[in-house]
Amino acid sequence: MTESDITNIPVPSEVYESDDALDSYLAGVQDRLYRRKLEREHQRASARHEKVLAAYHEARTVGAEEVAAELAAVSAGFVARLTSMEEELGICVIRCELPLPYGLTEPLEAETSEDVCSSRDVIGLAEASPTPEIADAPADEPLPQFVSETPISAEPLVEDPEAGIRALEALYARNALIADLISRLAEIKLAWATLDQTALRDGTGRLRLEDCFRLRALTCRAAGLYAKAGDAHSDHELSAEVEALRRQLRFAAENSGESADCLPLDGDFWQDGPSPLAANHWAELNTYYLGVADTQEAVRRFDECADLVDPHPRGQLANAIAARYELPTRRLAEIGGSDAMLYSSYSVFKFRANSCGKLPARQATTGIKNLVAAAAGLPDLLKLFNVRAAEGVLANEKIARKRDAISAVADWDAKTAMTKWTASKMAGQKRIVHELLDACIAAEVPYSDKQVRTAMLVHGPVLLANEPRFAKLLGEIHAERKRLKMESMPPPAAPPVEEQPDIETEKLLQRVVPFTTGKRILMLGGTRRPRTEAEMKAALKSESFQWLTSVKTDKAAKFETEICKSDILLLLKNLAGHELVEKGKEWIQAVGGHSITLRKGHGCKAIILSISEHVDRKDAHSGNGS
Repeated sequence: MTESDITNIPVPSEVYESDDALDSYLAGVQDRLYRRKLEREHQRASARHEKVLAAYHEARTVGAEEVAAELAAVSAGFVARLTSMEEELGICVIRCELPLPYGLTEPLEAETSEDVCSSRDVIGLAEASPTPEIADAPADEPLPQFVSETPISAEPLVEDPEAGIRALEALYARNALIADLISRLAEIKLAWATLDQTALRDGTGRLRLEDCFRLRALTCRAAGLYAKAGDAHSDHELSAEVEALRRQLRFAAENSGESADCLPLDGDFWQDGPSPLAANHWAELNTYYLGVADTQEAVRRFDECADLVDPHPRGQLANAIAARYELPTRRLAEIGGSDAMLYSSYSVFKFRANSCGKLPARQATTGIKNLVAAAAGLPDLLKLFNVRAAEGVLANEKIARKRDAISAVADWDAKTAMTKWTASKMAGQKRIVHELLDACIAAEVPYSDKQVRTAMLVHGPVLLANEPRFAKLLGEIHAERKRLKMESMPPPAAPPVEEQPDIETEKLLQRVVPFTTGKRILMLGGTRRPRTEAEMKAALKSESFQWLTSVKTDKAAKFETEICKSDILLLLKNLAGHELVEKGKEWIQAVGGHSITLRKGHGCKAIILSISEHVDRKDAHSGNGS
């Protein structure tokens, strides 16, 4: 105020001429000073009440009902104090009263006694201990936004309901914003705590790639909250808390070995205050990073099964993956940011996807809308890719079965090419060939397969005669023999007369068969021989004769179940491990069976001889016992 302004203030001339007039004037000045002090105290009390309301809404947001009830009682005390001052000032403010807790009829004392609001002494008390946040506020500072203010006058003012409603709506809006920010911050903290506990790490303790991207998404959410808090210009403590969370996320990323060369984690990007990006920009980046995180499973499946899937579904999946990488890459380029891990992961995928040709998502002319549409189709394309991959696995297994069945026939032909065939050998080979060809039928090997047909050219007509299931193959063999002019060749020589059975073996069998008839016999040690199994089962008239391949390093527990189901256990002494021999005897005896050690070989005669010796010992033992 200038000197000219001071001289222009209207003052009654009686002040200078009469003591009574001066006293009256000074009394009016005191009233005006008191009113101004009351206005200042009203302003301070309103600001403090606003903090109580913010704390109340935060308590309601997090479900702390007991704390909310206590704050409601404190708010009621503030409302009583403010109402008393407003009546004295002649203003009207409409407020929404918070519900008091059940059983409480009087508000809690806020900061003064029940008579403090109407006493002039409260002005002096307020000036002695002002609120730090507004103690230095200028005298003409406006009242808080949630107070409906009218010009101060000596006469009582008329209530303005519309202004009160507007003030109440503004209060609700501001409190709702603060409550929303607090709620979102709590959600981010909870999400980070969950990720920190459940994140998968590799052998070095580093986060897996998808969790690295999820951490980036959380940082983007924190940045968006930081931007909203900065726009509100009302709660610096919230902004500081969000910044502290961002620093915690950055520290966690660095501790896990992750590259910090990333826009959301870049401290320099934040050091000058709130981010220059708006909250919606951060929300967009958060969505893109989550998309890249969810894409890593598809990337792994692409790497594992790309060779099993046809080019078209493989290319569709690769394009959807590329679209999810392109979205954050382009957005970072537009705002001048970077992300070394994102770029590195994308480069590795692009190298693996070169076999798919040019992908539309990687073309610069492809717009953001088209990228978003391509990225959204990833889940369905991944399901289709997995179905095609499973079909590819089955096709490969089918091819492998065909190859193995054909190779088995070819191997048989190579091993028996120079064999001199007797009647007994012819019968044994006939059974073997039938098993090999049955395997070919099960593997869907065509009858016209060249390798199978060639392997059967010489002995096929004899071995496959009178077998309906091999009629088509036999027809192919005869056609090939005619083409090669083999039909004019003399047929294979008839096998010689069946060899006479060994008289000694026959005598042993007479001794052994009563002991083995109907028994389940298990043989362990060495390599299984199907022919020996078949011959021994027929000779011993047993229910079953099973020879399981085993080596000395095998654990005995591997064969425990089969041993306990058997009646007779045959153990090849030099081919079965010591543990298997000891445990096998113990287990077979526990079920009432017999254990026989084969010391003289594992041919049919040697097996029969060993069983005969066991029967002799058993009979001798029984005779002595009697």
